[in-house]
Amino acid sequence: MRAQTLQPSEVWIYHCCNHIRLTREFFSRYPYVRYQHNSSDLGYFGRFSLGLYAKNPYLYILDDDVIPSSGWLERCVQLSQQHNAIISPSGRLIPKDDYTPEYLNQEGKLQGCFVGDGAATASNECQEDTFVDFGCSSWFIQTSWLNYFWSLKPYALGTGEDMHLSAACALKAGIRTLVPQQDGQHNSGNVKRIYGHDNLASWKQSSFIKERADVLHYLINECGWRPHRW
Repeated sequence: MRAQTLQPSEVWIYHCCNHIRLTREFFSRYPYVRYQHNSSDLGYFGRFSLGLYAKNPYLYILDDDVIPSSGWLERCVQLSQQHNAIISPSGRLIPKDDYTPEYLNQEGKLQGCFVGDGAATASNECQEDTFVDFGCSSWFIQTSWLNYFWSLKPYALGTGEDMHLSAACALKAGIRTLVPQQDGQHNSGNVKRIYGHDNLASWKQSSFIKERADVLHYLINECGWRPHRW
């Protein structure tokens, strides 16, 4: 964040459990950092509840394994204003009548559904600006859009926050989700994709596909959300 061409007014660390301990030296070195610690893991939705306290008109939520290139925030502001859209470095396009778009044991799934992270590259890359059904890994939004996010009851708090964000914003205000053109290390929302490939990654867990399919059934069949290709 310190390397960004557009500096954030403050940075919040949302820390669950006790895998690491931050020292006094850390807070002395980074006085603009705000720190929230929870003794238990409140799941992916917890980050979006913390965002309600943000005073800036824009909010950037990213996983701890996402490293954006230096101009990412500045570009996100421009694109979000231009398109009135959520900006993510990668995303998904859901095939018609398919509730498991991330299930890769089907021919053509990776190429047809994954945008920005479909190839075996070191960073997020995308040939052109692409509107997707939902974004992944990080989300740049206007802070006021959290009102739409929380106005739709989540199916569950353990997973699906990425789908919930795009669905809620689309249903409540017609806000779309955009994966920008990215050409690698100098223009990417994540220049270290490998950080998200360890064995603790949520997408590697055996329950991942089933849990997210349940979320999609809820958002599409009960809430009325319609993906692009449906």
